[in-house]
Order: sequence, then structure tokens, then C-alpha cells
Amino acid sequence: SLLLFSQLADLGLPAILALNMTDVAAERGIQIDLPALERELGVPVVPMNARKGVGVAALRIVMAERLATAPALRFWELGDDLLPLVRQIRYYFNLHNDYLALHYAHQFRGLRFLSDDDRAYIQELTEKYKFDSTA
Repeated sequence: SLLLFSQLADLGLPAILALNMTDVAAERGIQIDLPALERELGVPVVPMNARKGVGVAALRIVMAERLATAPALRFWELGDDLLPLVRQIRYYFNLHNDYLALHYAHQFRGLRFLSDDDRAYIQELTEKYKFDSTA
């Protein structure tokens, strides 16, 4: 899904978009401008028909050639109100980006790999900055 793609891109992960069901789109007269989509998303887009295995070889080639150097596209911007909370979590846990730190703030109670001290630290920060994980 494009939502999942945007979340992975916000995590700063290199990505390739495998665009499945292009055969169905073509049957319905839907034309997809793949070069424009690649430009807009900033990642390679590979047309697929996973059911028939069409495009799998092309996907493998693109992965081998471009995945390591694909630019990360950001769909999410950190608001000024979240900056102190997110940055403190990011540096405390040595995380590679703000989006991942925000996920820690939202989900720290359920992250089993965190120690009790780690959870207490995040709890203190969320209270200090009046962070509402349900908002």
C-alpha cells in the first residue's frame, strides 16, 4: 500500500515501489506514467503482476542495482511542538531519525526490548511535554 510505503520512506529506509496489478489497470484502460511516478516518489517503480510472476526478474535487477543508493523520500515533517520530546528520545536511544523516535514515544509501553528505566524515561518526557499518543 502507498501508506506503508510512505511510512517506510519516513523511517529513512531505502525503497523500491513494486507496483502490482498493472495488468488489471491496463485491462481497465488505466495508464500509469511510471517515469512521472518515479520522479514524484524519488524511488524506482517496478510494474508487477505478482500472480503470474511478471516483473519479478526486473524487481530483482533493480534491487541489486539501485536499492543501496536510492534516495529516501520524506512524507512527514517534525512539528516544532514535538521537537524537544522527539530529539531527547532520539539521542538517548541513539536512533537514526526523528520518525523512529516518535514511534518510541507512541509505543514505549508495548516495546518489550525497552528496560523499565527506558520506559520510565520516556514516560517522564511524555508527561513533561504533555504528549498525547492518541492524538
